[in-house]
Amino acid sequence: MSNKLSVQEMCQIGHGNPDKRTFHFDLSSIDSDKYDSFFHSLPNFICKTAKGIKFSCDRQVAKKSENDPIVNNSIPLKYPRYLQYLLKILRKTFPLTKTLTYLELSNISIPQLHQIVLFKEMSKSQTLTQFRTFNVQLTNESFAVLMKYISPYQFKSLSFHDARLSSPVFMYIYKFLKRKPHDAKMKWKLRVFDVRDSDFTADEFNKIDQLISRNITEDDSNSESFI
Repeated sequence: MSNKLSVQEMCQIGHGNPDKRTFHFDLSSIDSDKYDSFFHSLPNFICKTAKGIKFSCDRQVAKKSENDPIVNNSIPLKYPRYLQYLLKILRKTFPLTKTLTYLELSNISIPQLHQIVLFKEMSKSQTLTQFRTFNVQLTNESFAVLMKYISPYQFKSLSFHDARLSSPVFMYIYKFLKRKPHDAKMKWKLRVFDVRDSDFTADEFNKIDQLISRNITEDDSNSESFI
């Protein structure tokens, strides 16, 4: 087994803000030589160090028309099964992390089955309060699972840009935003629910906005700030 990377080395790879403990791991810019050491180090980093993490293949998308040597020798190009490894780590660390509050996935293609399993496991996290995707195509079926398993009484911000959602999933969003607490002590947390570029009708978008505004108004005392 390869040696693990130190916390400092992981911070350097995850270009971000060590003081705020927020990091961006662009896998398409991480050299494939670090495949084993990076993934062996990632679980502990998620569980004990990171508050916010973004995983992406942003460079690969930005350089898609170029013969970029960094992308060509990166983890996704050399190890096509990297995604299964990454998602397995996320699934295993969700119930264990003491620090992670923010997760973002960007420019990564995730099969529907893996989306469903990931979303089910995400609900087991006690710390995660913000989830964002960018240019990650989510199926209506997997998004319905996400709406069923996570709670607006835990998450403060949910944002899905260019997710290609459509009207059949609206009813699951409606039920999610109408959900009642299981316990009288539970407080509504959700402040942002962004699906603005989805293929919904104007009435559906308006209903989402109204439900968010209504719940915020009913619980003005909850004013925690985001990362």
